[in-house]
Amino acid sequence: MTNFKGQITLLFLILITAVQAQDSIAYNSDEEISVKKHTVMEKFESDYVLPVAERKRMKIERREVIAHRKSILDTLNISDRRRERLFRELNKNPFSEKVNKQFAEIEFEDEDQDMVNNK
Repeated sequence: MTNFKGQITLLFLILITAVQAQDSIAYNSDEEISVKKHTVMEKFESDYVLPVAERKRMKIERREVIAHRKSILDTLNISDRRRERLFRELNKNPFSEKVNKQFAEIEFEDEDQDMVNNK
């Protein structure tokens, strides 16, 4: 009986861990996007600073680009370690040299396949 209770407790802990792992940093469109209302640069050079609405629009576009790039990286035929490393790099800097290099390789592969199919 105690073995059964132990198994139930273990199963319960595993399920709780799995549920918490499902909570990701996914960007929902319903989520409120926050940007600084007043920046330091705005105090001195207000002509160089974009308005708040424009900065919010750019932030939404950047999140969409990141989500699109993640979906592309997820479908690539690369090792899991490399994929995870590229995901981390994408989260840090979506337009980093490593990520751009990987996408350039994809484009060249697509062009090579198109050339073979056209012949």
